[in-house]
Amino acid sequence: MRAKARGALFELNIFCVEDLSAISEQELMMTDAIGAKTVNRLREVLACVGLDFLPDPSDEVAAFERIQSGQHDACCPATLK
Repeated sequence: MRAKARGALFELNIFCVEDLSAISEQELMMTDAIGAKTVNRLREVLACVGLDFLPDPSDEVAAFERIQSGQHDACCPATLK
């Protein structure tokens, strides 16, 4: 990983894998020093230890709003309506 990307992680208070799992990919991509390749490599590291990035908060809000409006995916149980 480039020194610039490592520096960006330190600025985000990411010092270990557990810290990395407490941030979303979108938050990482907001920094100039971290791009898609770096995020993909970091995702692989997280997967090796059974972790993942946090979900994007806007995705969770959109999913919640779809469920509340009754427009959920076919795989969702009917009890969520």
